[in-house]
Amino acid sequence: MLNDIYNPSNVVIDVRSPSEYERGHIPHAISIALFSDDERAAVGTAYVQEGHDRAVEIGLEYVLPKMSSLISSADSLRGAAISGSVILYCWRGGMRSAAFAWLLRKEGIEATVIPRGYKAYRQKVITDIGQHGNFIVLSGKTGIGKTRLLEELRLRGCAVINLEEIARHRGSAFGSIGMPLQPTSEHAMNIVHSELMRFTSKQTIIIEDESQSIGTVSLDVGLMERIRTSPRILLDVPVNVRLQNLCMEYGTADPIHLEEGFKKIHRKLGGARLAVALSELHKGNFHDAARVALDYYDATYDYTLRKYASTIVSRISSGEGKINELADRVMNLINTKHLHGL
Repeated sequence: MLNDIYNPSNVVIDVRSPSEYERGHIPHAISIALFSDDERAAVGTAYVQEGHDRAVEIGLEYVLPKMSSLISSADSLRGAAISGSVILYCWRGGMRSAAFAWLLRKEGIEATVIPRGYKAYRQKVITDIGQHGNFIVLSGKTGIGKTRLLEELRLRGCAVINLEEIARHRGSAFGSIGMPLQPTSEHAMNIVHSELMRFTSKQTIIIEDESQSIGTVSLDVGLMERIRTSPRILLDVPVNVRLQNLCMEYGTADPIHLEEGFKKIHRKLGGARLAVALSELHKGNFHDAARVALDYYDATYDYTLRKYASTIVSRISSGEGKINELADRVMNLINTKHLHGL
C-alpha cells in the first residue's frame, strides 16, 4: 500500500486534524480533516478516561453534522478515482480513516486505508532515507555555487536531492534571507523521501554536503550518517570567485537582514572582525564584509573536512568556477565510474 502513495494516478487523503497535517504529511496528500484540533483532543481524552465506546460516541457527535460537507468532498474525488485509487490515512489507520472510507464507499467510491496509517509511513521514511540509492556528496567551501551546480546537474538528467531547496534555507547564518517560511523538520524529511522515491535503489544520487541543521530544519540521523560516510567530490574555487558568487546572491539583500546574519556569528568572528564587517556593510561594501564572513566559514569547513577526509574520492579545481565546467567534470566522474563505491 505504501508503495502506491507516489503513483500520480492515485489520490491520497489525510483525514487527521489540521495541526497534525501541518506538522507533517505525505507530500501531495489532500487534507480533509474529520476533526478539528480541539475535537481530536476531546476524543483522545475520552478514549483515555472513559474508554473506546465513549470516544466513538463523541466522535460521531462531531462528524454527523459534517456529513454534508464530507459528502461534497467525496463527490469532488469521483473523477480522480476513475483513473486511480483513493488512499486514506490517519495517525494509525484507525477510526478516522476507516470512517471516511466507509462514507466514500457509500457514495460509490472505492477507497483503501493505509495499514497503521501515518505512523507506518514515517517508519518507512526513516528506513528509506537511511539506505535508498547510492549517494555522491558535493563538498566545498561557502560560495562555490554548489546549489547552482546541483540544479545544473538536475537539468542534465542527473538524480539530485537539493536539501537547501527542500528546507527553504541556504544553510548559513544568512540562509533565511529572501526565503519563504521553512517546513517542519518532520515534513522536510517527508519531502526528501518523496524525492528519493523518484529514483531506483541502485541509482547514483547527488547531494550537497550539509550540517545537521539547515536553519530550523534538522536532518534525520540516518540521512546525516550517509552524508558523512558516502563518497564525496571536493570542489575548489578561488576565493575571489566565491566572493563574486556571494555578492550576486546576497548583495542586493536588505542591509538590516545582512547585519542580523553577521550578528548571529559574532561569537565566532570576535568583536574586532564583527566591527569591520558591519563597517563595510554600512558603507555598502558587501564584498569586503563577505570576506570577513568567509574567514569564519572557511575555518569551520576546514575543521569539518579533516574529520571526513577519508571519504574524498576526487577533487575538482576550477580557476573560474564556471558551473557548466564543474557540471561537465562531475558528470564525467560519475558516468565513467571513477568514483570508489559506484
